[in-house]
Parts: sequence; C-alpha cells; structure tokens
Amino acid sequence: MVEAGAYASHDRHSKRKKYIIYGIAFVIFQTIVMTVAALTIMKFKNPKFRVRSTQFVGTFDVGTAANPSFNIAMNAQLGVKNNNFGPFKYENTTVDFYYRGTKVLYRNMASGRLVLTSMSKMRGQVDLMKLEVLEKD
Repeated sequence: MVEAGAYASHDRHSKRKKYIIYGIAFVIFQTIVMTVAALTIMKFKNPKFRVRSTQFVGTFDVGTAANPSFNIAMNAQLGVKNNNFGPFKYENTTVDFYYRGTKVLYRNMASGRLVLTSMSKMRGQVDLMKLEVLEKD
C-alpha cells in the first residue's frame, strides 16, 4: 500500500510539473504572437496626403521663351487619410507645392484629428506662381 501512495504522489507531482511547463510554453507563445502583431500589423503609419481634385480659375499666364515663368490659380481639394488603428492628431502645418524640385508655394493647414481609417478633406484656393523658371534636364 505504501508503494501505491508513493506512485499517486509521484503522478500528481509529474502532472503538476507538466501543466506548469504547458502554461509557461503558452505564455511564451502568446508573447511572441503579440510581439509579431505589434511590429507588423499595428505599427504606426504616416498619414497619406493627396491632392484630390482641382479646378483652374482665371487665366494661365506663361512667360516668354527668353523669360520663362508661370502664374495660375486653382481651387484644390486636399485630403489627409489615416491608415492607423487609432486616432491621429496633426498640428498646424504647411503643404508645399514643388515644380521641378523648386518650391513654388506653401499653404498653411489648420490642426485636426482623424479617427480610425478616416479621411479629412480641405478645400481652398491655391495661387501657384514661379518667376524665372530654370530648365532642368
């Protein structure tokens, strides 16, 4: 009878040890899964900025061949899209327009907040003007 009790005690001890090992392995596995998800799926992404639509107003003034330049006004709809899994706040900032690598205009944008995968649309008039356009080839 003493041997049966010893075997029962040994069985309980080995089962407890086995369950503890399974629990530790489960915790390690879940930590790895959460780390991979945090680094790939839920990583921070920069919002996407797009010029959604434009309408040209007025005339498009172009300089001469000897003195190349341009002057145009347009009504533009700008969009900022949030691709993150949470809200995104942006402060007052500027949007720069470039022509062949040269900044021709900057436009101020007011601060705002985008919720999960939403898009903010802004509309305004933009006056593009570049004097003395240099040809870059």
